[in-house]
Amino acid sequence: MKFIYSIIFLSFTSCSVIQIFSDQEINILEKCSTIDFDMGMPLLNVKLDSVQHTFLFDTGATGSVIVDSLKIKDFKNKKFFYFGSSVGADKKASKRRLFTANITSETFEGKNKVFAFFNLPVQECQKEQKFSGIIGMDVLLDEKLTMFLNFTQNQLCNISKENQKHFIKEGNFQRVKSECSRRMIHIFLTIENVEYKFKLDTGFIGDLIIPGSKVQRFKNQNFRAFEGSLFSTLTTITTGNELIFDEMPVKFGVQTFQSPVIISSTIAAQNAGINFIKKFDWIIDYEKNQVYIKPNMNIDIPISKKERQYATIMYKGNLVIKLKEKSQTKYNLGDEIVSVNNQKVTSENICELQDFLNKTEDWNTLDLEVTHK
Repeated sequence: MKFIYSIIFLSFTSCSVIQIFSDQEINILEKCSTIDFDMGMPLLNVKLDSVQHTFLFDTGATGSVIVDSLKIKDFKNKKFFYFGSSVGADKKASKRRLFTANITSETFEGKNKVFAFFNLPVQECQKEQKFSGIIGMDVLLDEKLTMFLNFTQNQLCNISKENQKHFIKEGNFQRVKSECSRRMIHIFLTIENVEYKFKLDTGFIGDLIIPGSKVQRFKNQNFRAFEGSLFSTLTTITTGNELIFDEMPVKFGVQTFQSPVIISSTIAAQNAGINFIKKFDWIIDYEKNQVYIKPNMNIDIPISKKERQYATIMYKGNLVIKLKEKSQTKYNLGDEIVSVNNQKVTSENICELQDFLNKTEDWNTLDLEVTHK
């Protein structure tokens, strides 16, 4: 399942909320942080109220979020404010619950920093959340400093304007068309001679995604059609139809290469995800709307094609099919898998069998006992 955790905050004013926002102090530091990867997710080490945590690094989020209350020190004693709503990548809104905390990392620090809280549910076979929260653009932007995403060394850096000029010249960076506004960064890519505008979104664990309503019909008809649940967002697990093009010709600045593209009926956002972003090093001068790129070694890594037919999930104690390629007719969405290769599904082995099935590309090689929906 692909993850899209990016959020946009919709604001409504109240005196108490205005006060907590005015009381926060955020300082962006001219330093670098290491970006670690876990299951494709870019993660940062951050201290929240002096306790070390792992946060998702998300350029698609306009604000920062806590998603796991169990990991937060004295969480039940926090003072909360209810304020407006937040909209996920699927455009579904949820009520926003706010609190403040102190935060520090190598590249930023905040006193009385405002966080939204969403209790991101843990799926039944998931032991725990991989991260405590999401670091958004509210602590990543600064007028005096420039963001340097160095995926050659997997670093998030804040650099001076003087160093920005030096890196651009010495590193042969090229400027690309961009739009920087409202804490969001957009870039422009050409696919089959048509220009598309994408939000730069490290919180999307994928390459490129376009809502079906916004795409012109591709000439390339080499795609796989899926139905069911492919995406997990901050607010929901989506259900619908998705088209996956493994190799599409993409032009970005002067660079031309092949990239996966998803046409989605469930995701309303048009985003360039971390798998695409990490193919380049980026210099982002948000204040002047200047974005520069340089391809790195990741751009030459062959595209990984997982020819999956089905995917499963544990739902209410049962192992059920949650995703299928449309061309497959042997099993249906919602079918319960009772046994795998003569091994009965039990509460003790259900997670192990779920993992096994989701890693098996050709289910025709398996002996499955299924209760049809």
